[in-house]
Amino acid sequence: MSISPKYKNIISIISAIIGASAILFIIWSGMKVIGTQYKTEILPLQDINCNSTFDLSLKVSKIQESNLLDSFPYQLFLDSVCICNFESIQKSVFELERVFPNSKPLIQELMVQVLTSKLEYKIMPSINANNLDSLIGITMWALKFNNWKDIDNDNSKIFKITYRYWMNFISNKLSNFYENNTGIKYDFKYRFLVGLCQSQRFAPSIGNTESEKVVTYFTEQKWGYLFNRFWHGTGTFFKIIAGIFIVVTLFGYYCIFKIFKSSNK
Repeated sequence: MSISPKYKNIISIISAIIGASAILFIIWSGMKVIGTQYKTEILPLQDINCNSTFDLSLKVSKIQESNLLDSFPYQLFLDSVCICNFESIQKSVFELERVFPNSKPLIQELMVQVLTSKLEYKIMPSINANNLDSLIGITMWALKFNNWKDIDNDNSKIFKITYRYWMNFISNKLSNFYENNTGIKYDFKYRFLVGLCQSQRFAPSIGNTESEKVVTYFTEQKWGYLFNRFWHGTGTFFKIIAGIFIVVTLFGYYCIFKIFKSSNK
């Protein structure tokens, strides 16, 4: 049974509209993925300013124990000590204990302040949604503390609190970035950070609409999941309509092909 040219043209127009809609969806998805702009800067925790000759015990020798938290040279310490290095942090604790032998709890409190709030104040200018590299550097650094707490039992409190502090900080930052720009969730580096936080059970608060879920799985090429959701998550009527659309689209393109082929003869 042949179809008249009139109906072929109608089907071709419908197919072209459906095809154009699909193309617009792909373009919209692509804009979601690449819409976030970011730059790369030097990571704030690189060991580029480590001073191997820095003598911490000498710097604190004149400080009274009762004034240690208030008089400690925080900025100088962060500028001189390799806080990315386990042995360097451990050495700093030993030097403090040599000067203040009966103040272990106070020293631990001091080191926690140095590695958390004081460090946060120092590196805060480099932490923003346009420089996710810095946040990645901090995350990788913070993850080390989760391992170090099992190596040094005497100072495990320092490492444990520091780890939790920064993972919460990172998770909250990611949530804030999302609140200010929902499109950032499609940035590769942002998704990498979210994955790291989720793996450590510090998941940021990120919502997903149904359309955003489709875009996410589409960009990740999870075709099996999308088909499974379509097959098990939709009713019979929707499946029939979707099937009709697919058949009409394919047949429309077939008609377009035939029309062009006949017009070129």
